[in-house]
Amino acid sequence: MSNEQWEHEEDVPVREKPLSLWIAEFFFIPLAIVALCVGLFFLFSFLTSEGKTAKDYLMELKAGSGNRRWQAAYELSKIMWTEKERAKARALAPDMARMFEEARDDDPRVRRYLALTLGHLGDGRAIPALVRALQGADNETRLYSIWALGALEAREAVPELMSLLQDEDQGIRKMSVYVLGELLDPRALEPLRVALGDRADDVRWNAAVALARLRDASGLSQLVQMMDRSYLNRVPELSEEQKAEVMVSAIKALRMLGETSVAPQLEQLKSTDPNMQVRQAAIESLKELR
Repeated sequence: MSNEQWEHEEDVPVREKPLSLWIAEFFFIPLAIVALCVGLFFLFSFLTSEGKTAKDYLMELKAGSGNRRWQAAYELSKIMWTEKERAKARALAPDMARMFEEARDDDPRVRRYLALTLGHLGDGRAIPALVRALQGADNETRLYSIWALGALEAREAVPELMSLLQDEDQGIRKMSVYVLGELLDPRALEPLRVALGDRADDVRWNAAVALARLRDASGLSQLVQMMDRSYLNRVPELSEEQKAEVMVSAIKALRMLGETSVAPQLEQLKSTDPNMQVRQAAIESLKELR
């Protein structure tokens, strides 16, 4: 799903574009899809793994210096994409969370890869450290931490996530809106309604979908607009794939709301839209709405 190019520095892959920007290109970011993309990214270098365990890489993090620290953090996050490795590493979660906090003045990549690891581990003991990282860290580390809190289903982080809906960084706002929708916490209803007026299209769209997941129709007009291909064609930065993703997400959100008023638009989409995924989503929604 990404066209990232890779370089190699001391045999460790280095991104030309930060993961935060890579994630932020997607208008809808289901955690399962993000996890899959990250997993596929790690798969490319998995076969060249040296066979070290999570404990080995954690020891390298503790004892290493310079580039070796972030490289060890990268390798640690890389092996977390399999359930077998996650199961073996869960006992190390408290040590990883402590190291995540202690690395505040380290190379930022150390904390970013550790945040990915903590999110994949699924251990709630990491939540306090990740919440504290939402303030004061660089934007990319904050974005990784928000993702990890969503992966951990950290409803205790809802107040902090709500405060991020006013953040200056569009990617932070967008990820926070999405995670709040995933956590399904009614405390987020009013902040999400406010986010419907955000200056960024994709933040508004994610807010409308998040509200629909909470069975709130405040974003109905946004969802209807998102189904309008002629409107999306006027958004220059959207690829054809992204337009279809926006439309499918809107259709599914309207189905969650049981919104029968959009049946005429769905009838048109199922017959005339050029994208087969959009057509299929329209067909499935019509079946449920009738």
